[in-house]
Amino acid sequence: MGVASLLLSIWITATVEPALEGNIKYYNPDVMETTAVNRGYIDNISLYRGWLEERGLHGAVSLMRYGDIGREAWLIVDGFSPVKVLVIDCVEREHYVRRVVQNDIAEVDWTLAQRFGMKGPVRGQVIFLSRPQRRAR
Repeated sequence: MGVASLLLSIWITATVEPALEGNIKYYNPDVMETTAVNRGYIDNISLYRGWLEERGLHGAVSLMRYGDIGREAWLIVDGFSPVKVLVIDCVEREHYVRRVVQNDIAEVDWTLAQRFGMKGPVRGQVIFLSRPQRRAR
């Protein structure tokens, strides 16, 4: 089995390390909200912000692995206080290897990107608070 094949087989599993460090990018407006609807978390994108706040979350993220969907984590962007987030999406399997090689670890929703003043990728960490709770649809 080649390195690329091995990495692709890892994509389906949850991250075993307690934390990740690397590049953080962001989704355009309404993309994470639409993902929350598509994954069955909410019925309408207008419910997104309230749904997060009810759970004590500041936003949602997409990580590199499918197995991490449903986990809560602290997101730390260099220069800012940590925020609690929920993993509701992941990179497409076909893009996993490229993104790992680039040292990408997460994409944040548009609101978090604005909070952090992001105009491009930033450095940061994801520190997991929970094991996977729910399988995505």
